[in-house]
Amino acid sequence: MFKNDIYKEFDNKSIDITIESLRNNINRWTNKEDQSATAIEGLSLHRLNEPSQPKSIMYEPRICLIAQGAKRVMLGEETYV
Repeated sequence: MFKNDIYKEFDNKSIDITIESLRNNINRWTNKEDQSATAIEGLSLHRLNEPSQPKSIMYEPRICLIAQGAKRVMLGEETYV
């Protein structure tokens, strides 16, 4: 199976279903709290129900997965949405 064949197996509908499942699980795991630690070291879940004010925060390198809404990160002169 070639790389393009693998991508053809996943259509937008299956991706939407997967993201919706992720949203539902985050809702369940966070119990409507802002942040929840997990049993997996280094993994935490964050949930906000409304936009927050901009904050100045120094992050360690990390992977961020946005399940709903958007996040804007500024690094020096660069902005990532």
